[in-house]
Amino acid sequence: MPTELTTMIVWTDQRSVSGACAHILLGLVWWAALTGCARALRVRLQSPAARRVLDRITGTVIIGLGLRLAMTG
Repeated sequence: MPTELTTMIVWTDQRSVSGACAHILLGLVWWAALTGCARALRVRLQSPAARRVLDRITGTVIIGLGLRLAMTG
């Protein structure tokens, strides 16, 4: 019985470590892709027109979150 329990604990730990490694790998791939896209769009994102659009989007989201908070409080 103790041998089976030890085997089960070791197997669970190995699964946890492999799951954590997979999670870290996916995170690295995601951030690499995001960085690559940002570098590719760097010139467009720095233009005044793009900044205005991003500022409007950000402002709308912040106002929406504020309204939602005001309605629930």
